[in-house]
Amino acid sequence: MPSEASLQPAILAGASDIALPTVKESFLLGVASFFVPGLGQLFRGRFLAAIGWLVVVLLIDFFFHWTVFVPVLAHLAAAFDAYRGRPPIVSV
Repeated sequence: MPSEASLQPAILAGASDIALPTVKESFLLGVASFFVPGLGQLFRGRFLAAIGWLVVVLLIDFFFHWTVFVPVLAHLAAAFDAYRGRPPIVSV
């Protein structure tokens, strides 16, 4: 049976020094990610998410450029993900 200490989430050295974005900063990251998909995620330190959003939204823009609704939804989804912002996943 695992010990109680091993069940606790790992705390990274210096992780308490990382400042979380304010609501205003989160809003600006969302706006940035709306116009350039993945930019808000990149500023949050989520490099793979930024690349993923950029590729997915650009593919949607390319294949559904004849519609307005689908690309706008893709941009809004990228913006909302940047606004909501999860911290990057760091394994110990």
